[in-house]
Amino acid sequence: MLKPKTRWIVRQTDEEMRDQLCEKLAISPLLASLLINRGITDEETARHFLFDKGNDFHDPFLLKGMAEAVERIRAAISNEEPILIYGDYDAGATRF
Repeated sequence: MLKPKTRWIVRQTDEEMRDQLCEKLAISPLLASLLINRGITDEETARHFLFDKGNDFHDPFLLKGMAEAVERIRAAISNEEPILIYGDYDAGATRF
């Protein structure tokens, strides 16, 4: 398996801010912490980031091979197979 050359930096989250986002948006503390660490600290911006209808996004199924990839991932989940995900520039490999 590939070894990452860098390490994740886990920041301390303002607990009061985290709890407010959790309450206002009905999200988990982990998700609220991730948003805050990305600089998304107010309810309106977080709501837009999480719940926007996605009108500005392209249909991912327009990508060649997407239907086959989804089918394969679903099969792996059904068969309880491990899944290894490779990311781009800042996301190492993750195993689920």
